[in-house]
Amino acid sequence: MSDSSLAATCALTIGLRYRARKQQADSSGRDGLLGAAIHDTCATLSPAAYGRADNFEGSKYMSKPERPSDTPYAVDVEAGKSYWWCSCGKSSKQPFCDGSHKGTEFTPLKYEATSSRKVFFCGCKATAKQPLCDGSHTQ
Repeated sequence: MSDSSLAATCALTIGLRYRARKQQADSSGRDGLLGAAIHDTCATLSPAAYGRADNFEGSKYMSKPERPSDTPYAVDVEAGKSYWWCSCGKSSKQPFCDGSHKGTEFTPLKYEATSSRKVFFCGCKATAKQPLCDGSHTQ
């Protein structure tokens, strides 16, 4: 069985238990400990696969990036310079990474400028041509 299959099974099985126990724990205040136990159990399999399979409350993993902008970021890039595009959408220095992805399955994407020109970095994080805009924000 692949890591992603194991992670999906783990997230579904433990996630269902979490939801059932969460209802009981809400009144007793034990909820946070249960969420941490689920994270520790599942995240050891494969954090990236676990993050995609995980949709239950209490996890630090994100299944989708945040959408910081509905338009692309126009940036004048310099030939030979590298730029690190934020893929999680949490950075306060959009469209570039500031490390806010730590604790998620997201990592920044390196863009190497081959020429000095204006490029349009994706702001909605839904582009199929990461890190550049492909018009996905209009859909």
